[in-house]
Amino acid sequence: MSMLAKALGAVLHRVGKPEEMASIIAFLLSDDASYLTCTTLLADTGFIVNAGL
Repeated sequence: MSMLAKALGAVLHRVGKPEEMASIIAFLLSDDASYLTCTTLLADTGFIVNAGL
């Protein structure tokens, strides 16, 4: 696990790659996401789970 991932409390034990974020953006811009409305998509490797919020 990288020091940054550990400091962030990343559940996946790594920091996301730019191409992973690009895949999420591409999905949201595609017709496959046309049924999604008023949705928050967290791409945080599980940080929010560890934050106890």
